[in-house]
Amino acid sequence: MNASFENSTIVSPVINCSDFARKNINFHLENSDCNIVILYDQGNPEDYVVNDRVTYVKNQAGRHFPKILNQLIVNCPTEYVLYCNWRYRPTRENHQLAFDKLNEGYGAVDLSGPLQYTAFSKHLIGVIGFFDEKYIGGHCVDWDFINNLFLYDIAHYNPDVCYGDFSLATRGNPTFTTWHGNCGNAENYVYFPQKWIKNGPELVRTLKEVNFNDKHQYQNKFESRKYLPFTNSYTEVQWVKDQMNGLSSRKDATSLSFTI
Repeated sequence: MNASFENSTIVSPVINCSDFARKNINFHLENSDCNIVILYDQGNPEDYVVNDRVTYVKNQAGRHFPKILNQLIVNCPTEYVLYCNWRYRPTRENHQLAFDKLNEGYGAVDLSGPLQYTAFSKHLIGVIGFFDEKYIGGHCVDWDFINNLFLYDIAHYNPDVCYGDFSLATRGNPTFTTWHGNCGNAENYVYFPQKWIKNGPELVRTLKEVNFNDKHQYQNKFESRKYLPFTNSYTEVQWVKDQMNGLSSRKDATSLSFTI
């Protein structure tokens, strides 16, 4: 089924019941026809925005970004997931661009830096798996996501067209991000190069996938689809260009099944 407002849900984590959190929710209500799932950590749902289109889920992941993503995916009721960092403000035109590119065969659409506004189907999660919860905090999760798309030869569309509200975005301020500043920085920069090795033009995954949630639940629930190959990917984000520069082949050293 093609992506549209009707079968997509905006999912977003918010920190505390501040005016900034309510501003985020109201923006999504005004600029989309989607239902919305909010992951909250403080107060009660009625402290935020009361609306029939908004569902509140208590945060069980703390400030652990891959766990936040996985909890939001599991609680998303629709086939398509529109993950949105609470600072970002996607317009109707942004959403429609994401739908169009998903329907063209791109596996994931990032309209800013990866994992700021990211649109994808649950079928994709059934292929590449849930986000790796061995990463602590937030660092390297986006790098891992791009590498997984490359490993499975799935195209990624990444223009830099969605902007955010950074009025409170200063380090040390709890609205800077959805997880604490440098949480997991050192550990993740050790784990990432253990999991992924660049061998000339080849990207090799050396650590076996951990199925933090059952990705197979999505493989049969949604119709099979064929994605554009990664060579069709497009990005305007420099670090993504740098990370993929020179790579032309992939290898899974853990004998992972590539069934799509």
